[in-house]
Amino acid sequence: MTLTGNMLIGQQAILGNREAIRGINPATDLPLESAYPGGSGEHVEQACALAAAAFDDYRETSLAARALQHGNPLTLRRLLDGQREA
Repeated sequence: MTLTGNMLIGQQAILGNREAIRGINPATDLPLESAYPGGSGEHVEQACALAAAAFDDYRETSLAARALQHGNPLTLRRLLDGQREA
């Protein structure tokens, strides 16, 4: 998997336009390579608006349909076996 630093907003890969940010390795407390541009307030607002618009439909989606949509075979297997997702 190649890291690009893109944010996924509304199924679109978007590169940030703010100061670069880095992840921190919790074992060493050192910054990870590479640095990626941070997201703006507008990016956050867009992502929140899209999430709010999708919430009602997603809430009505069965767990089995969600597992299929997200490609999670373990969750689907648990559902088919009559177990609840942990």
